[in-house]
Amino acid sequence: MLSVQKNSMSKGLADQIMVQKPYNIIFDLEEYGDESIRGKVKNEFLSANECGPISCSEAGRHIAILGSIALSRKSNSKNYHLATYADLKRKTRSTGNGNILKLQAKIFSFSTKYSEIIGAISDTNNQIIYETTVKYKTLSQPLFSRLFSPFKYPATINNNTSPYRKRRQLSDIQITENKVTAVYGNILPNECEGHFADYPALPVAIVGNTLGELAIALFLFHNSAYSKAIVLACKINAYRLAFHGEYLTMRGEVKSKNEGRSMWVFCEAMVNSNVMAAAEIEVAGVENSDN
Repeated sequence: MLSVQKNSMSKGLADQIMVQKPYNIIFDLEEYGDESIRGKVKNEFLSANECGPISCSEAGRHIAILGSIALSRKSNSKNYHLATYADLKRKTRSTGNGNILKLQAKIFSFSTKYSEIIGAISDTNNQIIYETTVKYKTLSQPLFSRLFSPFKYPATINNNTSPYRKRRQLSDIQITENKVTAVYGNILPNECEGHFADYPALPVAIVGNTLGELAIALFLFHNSAYSKAIVLACKINAYRLAFHGEYLTMRGEVKSKNEGRSMWVFCEAMVNSNVMAAAEIEVAGVENSDN
């Protein structure tokens, strides 16, 4: 194995990323000479019907943040690295609990406008749970401020509890045969704490989590033998940010079934009837799950 120089991530480099606590909760950051980076994270959220050790959307959240930290090393100025696409694949069907998880990410391609990383999240025994590819669009801080000036919110946000640990539940979930719809409602600034400073936007990973919940609900509706499920794969495109004050709804539709063992669902999240994110999600049932 090639030996690669390792260094602890300096506070300055870590602070250069544009998402902060409580959204970014990665610790023990280490950078390597091959443009890769590693860290650790505590799993802080799991939907009621999705088995762990970590949900697909949370895996995507942490890997995307880690990847943006790696990208921040390439510039001396502050930039917004906005995740526009992620392709996640589950590598194990083990559903055991795990409090501390390991992250790794490496830059696959880089430019001043578009970049891509590859990453993975593992348990403490180095068993990979999810592997992913994440693509980013980079905006400079001045350009970001100009584009999204209507959504500026200079008031301080300081929740007593992280909004990513205690989340709003979807409402008005309606399932009719192969389709499902739900309402998130008006996005509140305090639900976006740490993402981004002065411009609160609901993270794509949180949107992805709600889409995953819809896909799982649709799977369980058609497969009553299961009470819980896992996401085997997810491809998600984020077309725009969803800012505070905007109204968010979701819908999903079965695309294909695999004899009751798994199901592909196409889901969309809409801001005022305009699609802001879309995902293709493969869901499988879990028997005798550990969580």
